[in-house]
Amino acid sequence: MFRAKLLTIIVGMLATLAVSAAPAFAEFQSTNGKASGPGKSGPVTLEGGGATLECTSAEGKGTIQNSEGKEQLKGTALALNTEKWNGCLAKTKSQKGLKPTVSACTLVLKQAAGESKAKGSVATKCTIKTSVLFFSCTITVLTEKEGNVNLEKNALENSGGNLTIKAEDSGITTTAEGSGCGIAEVKGSNENKQKAEVKGEGVNYS
Repeated sequence: MFRAKLLTIIVGMLATLAVSAAPAFAEFQSTNGKASGPGKSGPVTLEGGGATLECTSAEGKGTIQNSEGKEQLKGTALALNTEKWNGCLAKTKSQKGLKPTVSACTLVLKQAAGESKAKGSVATKCTIKTSVLFFSCTITVLTEKEGNVNLEKNALENSGGNLTIKAEDSGITTTAEGSGCGIAEVKGSNENKQKAEVKGEGVNYS
């Protein structure tokens, strides 16, 4: 009898430890009854692999998602889809004033309960295409499945019914392809850094 009771207590303790060890994610929640809302940023910088991209601003939308990636008014993830990049210029050690074409891309944020900082992951590839002396160079920011996951730091701040995200992510992985990349001395890297401040409308975090 004593051994049976002791075994029951031990099993209960292990179950409690297992539950407490599981990560608890907080929720993003709508403040205006909509799962998606517009988002915009100030200056954006991506630096690494011998190149620096600077844009004066970016525009897109934020969408609250559940753990299955479906739109919800409350969810554990916030997908930031950047659709338009404004005033972008790129430079390398040997080349200045390059005018790239930057594709749309999506960053997904998740944060643990009670934390004011989120970790990001790249949901869709982002490409930065430019020409160097008539030769093309394409820098690709890879997806979370290819290494871009748990990116830090993304500080969160509620401001009324809106959300401010101050991103200073590092350890971002890129590839570089094209003859122009060699001319400009640009290469793929897993040590890229990104900095931006994004304002999302109609969403708060808890």
